[in-house]
Amino acid sequence: GLYFAPFFVGVAEVSSVPLSFMDLFKVNKGLKDEFKTADEIVPALFAVLFLALRVIYWPFVAFEFSEDVLASGAGAPMQIATHGLNIGLLLLQWFW
Repeated sequence: GLYFAPFFVGVAEVSSVPLSFMDLFKVNKGLKDEFKTADEIVPALFAVLFLALRVIYWPFVAFEFSEDVLASGAGAPMQIATHGLNIGLLLLQWFW
């Protein structure tokens, strides 16, 4: 259980690093020209990391999180809120 927060707010964000470089190359033509190979590789790296972490792995972590919440014995309002937010975040990953 304790790895859920680091996953949801840390590990999953690893895919944002290449995205930042994509934006940097987009607004800075000098960097884009100087690092042509990186500019070509970064979009593919972003896609692979995004798909692996947010589309494929995220649902497994979300499911395990839901199982732990159900087993916790938390009250109905907490269960409803937690599962609702969990499903919402999962759908958001797939929507992006």
